[in-house]
Amino acid sequence: LATMRLPVRAVCLLSSTLLILGFAGCSTTSGTASSGEVYQFAPMPQAEVGAADLPGSGRPVVALMRDADEAFRMANEAQERGDKEAALRHYQLMLELLVEADLDPDIFYSLRGNFEDILQESGEHARTAKHFERRHRKVDLSTSGHSDIKVPFPLPERVLEEIERLQTAYPTSFQAALDRSYLYMPYITQELDKAGLPRELAFVAMVESHFTPKIVSRSGAGGMWQFMPVTAKRFELQMDSEVDARYDWHASTAAAIDYLQRLYTYFDGEWPLAISAYNMGEGGLERAMAANGGDTNFWSLIETPPASNRIRLETKRYYPKFLAYWIVASNPSRYGFRVNPVPPENVERVQVNGVYALDSLDKGMGLAPGTLARLNPELIRETTPSRGSFALAIPAGQRETLLAAIKTVPKMQYAGGSYKVRRGDTISGIARKHGVSEKELMRVNNIRSARSLRVDQVLKMPGSLVLASGGGGATRAKAPAAAPTQTVASYTVQRGDTLSEIARKQGMRVRDLQALNGMGRSTKLHPGQRLKVKGKVVREQVITASTETRHTVHAGEYPAKIARDYGVALNDLLLWNGLSANSTIRVGDTMIIKGGGARSSAGAPRQRVVTHTVKKGETASTIARHYGVSTQDLLAANNLSARSIIRVGDTFTINAPSADRVVASSEAEAPVASTTSVTMHTVAKGHTASAIARRYGVRVSDIYTWNGWSKNHVLHPGDKVRIEK
Repeated sequence: LATMRLPVRAVCLLSSTLLILGFAGCSTTSGTASSGEVYQFAPMPQAEVGAADLPGSGRPVVALMRDADEAFRMANEAQERGDKEAALRHYQLMLELLVEADLDPDIFYSLRGNFEDILQESGEHARTAKHFERRHRKVDLSTSGHSDIKVPFPLPERVLEEIERLQTAYPTSFQAALDRSYLYMPYITQELDKAGLPRELAFVAMVESHFTPKIVSRSGAGGMWQFMPVTAKRFELQMDSEVDARYDWHASTAAAIDYLQRLYTYFDGEWPLAISAYNMGEGGLERAMAANGGDTNFWSLIETPPASNRIRLETKRYYPKFLAYWIVASNPSRYGFRVNPVPPENVERVQVNGVYALDSLDKGMGLAPGTLARLNPELIRETTPSRGSFALAIPAGQRETLLAAIKTVPKMQYAGGSYKVRRGDTISGIARKHGVSEKELMRVNNIRSARSLRVDQVLKMPGSLVLASGGGGATRAKAPAAAPTQTVASYTVQRGDTLSEIARKQGMRVRDLQALNGMGRSTKLHPGQRLKVKGKVVREQVITASTETRHTVHAGEYPAKIARDYGVALNDLLLWNGLSANSTIRVGDTMIIKGGGARSSAGAPRQRVVTHTVKKGETASTIARHYGVSTQDLLAANNLSARSIIRVGDTFTINAPSADRVVASSEAEAPVASTTSVTMHTVAKGHTASAIARRYGVRVSDIYTWNGWSKNHVLHPGDKVRIEK
């Protein structure tokens, strides 16, 4: 052994396995030293060695694990052909490589069963197993119980690939996820302990969202544990126009634990299947298992047809990714990551009755702006709900401060209304008529499809936030008269006309023409029929101010959002505009903003209303960038969503920044000088859109918009990324 110059920890491991030849039929094992002397293996002393005392090759862990796998395979082959010395040599190499890989002790413990199998036929089995556990189980699992989630050995190639992928493809975002985990892991593991489940299940949240409480996937799954709406309702997570409890990481953690418990029972205690079903659904996975004759081996299912053909790639990678995240997070520095512990999120919850704006409560409690919105991401409108009592999350120890603030902060209410559906109405038409977004209108009325409207159906209108009764007694702020930007004209249908041709000639979309004329989805026309059509831009609206800004309300906006955009207190905004219990704001209203807000840093910006006709090759994002506005505002002002399709000839109404003059309508499509500063970021290896967004303090969605990327865009080293501020 001295000639092998093995690390002491490796020697301790090897001492457990030098009895391997016992199960091969030998009672003793001998070797030859460099001097030629024959010696007898004896039990090794149990020296305590710290990690700092161990030499390391610095080789990547994945390479070490692959070599250990190969050594294990060669040892088994040698054993089968009766070559005992070769078998021992390869087993020794395997264990040396595993020790050099420096797997977390808890991971080592989960692998112990594999080595017990090797040693099972040895008369020294009990002593060896005990020695292995004592030497390598450095963590005390007595408080949480022994995990029954096993790390397979040899590690499957899919797990090794996931480890390599997180090290090379997205190391920055994985590091950020590790950093965030310190905020939430203590609470999650505590709840798993209470439920009697393995603590490692916390890494399901790492796989799902990288421990991000407020996030939505392309498929509509939301929150840290990525619940689809239908599954959220199944586990009683509240979802309405004011609260989406999928973003409440405490509530969604409880729901996830409940779901995982059910899956564990459903799949008879097979965690690989239960965890995979969390991604795929139990029904789909069960059908795949049935296709392979009821096979319950996860690794066999994902590789063997026909089951493997019925399991999506995402699900095939899901459990391997879970194991990879667990292994790497158990020993981050060994894989090139940093350990940046931060105190866990420490909050307490206080019951609040009535509607209060979170930014006003922040101010009343002396908290940094946005604190309560961050602690309560489930509050969609950034106000406490209008129905019932709500357990508001606040920094621990601030209960009395909150109760005192509630006495001084004005109470709010939502002033909404109702609408009775008439023949020919459409969701888009109703939303446009009432100045609300289609998405919000459908959410409030629990409408899944825009085609499901019924005549005489009564719809609730999303309300605007106003001061509750007694909050000032002023009347609704009337918007100053503005110069008209469009007229409504008529068109007489000629023989041979089609709806699409008329829409194109009038610079309209077909669906807008149908809605304007109450046609529903009908395209039937007859000669002589008179259709309402949009007129042309007559002149622009120019808004100026010296000490205050005037903001024109767009679709989907409400006072809290406008106040946040301008960096002012909601209460101040309402007072400036004389809003009371009977007040509401509508699209086209003008709101007074006093002082230098986020949108008015150097005096109040002028605005002009422009009509833009879409040209070949243009997208909503390129048009928005051309006029110096955000894509989100552009879409909202034209009652469009991110999924809307625009075509050549469509027209956009744009509230654009203006020069110090009123331009003629013929100049309406001239580009506008933007005060936005632009930085071009050069992509380096390992950079992701989310990492770039964090670096510059912007949103990932904005980066996609500024650069005109599709949702499947892939970054490559050397690419240039436009960043606007």
